[in-house]
Amino acid sequence: PSEETIRKLAEVLGDDFDELMQLAGRIPTSVKDYMKADPGMPEFMRRTQESNISSEKLMELLEKAKKENG
Repeated sequence: PSEETIRKLAEVLGDDFDELMQLAGRIPTSVKDYMKADPGMPEFMRRTQESNISSEKLMELLEKAKKENG
């Protein structure tokens, strides 16, 4: 299904949009656009994959960095 259809389903069902996108094997357009716009993102993603860091650990690190940077 299209991203818009998944978004509407998430709203109607009260489910998480990102989770439904993942289940559908889709990446949101906003994420694709961000990755294309930042030249460092491909290397970041490769290095993340190579290091086997979980998404949970990455989120923890991001939250820590946000707190440290105000």
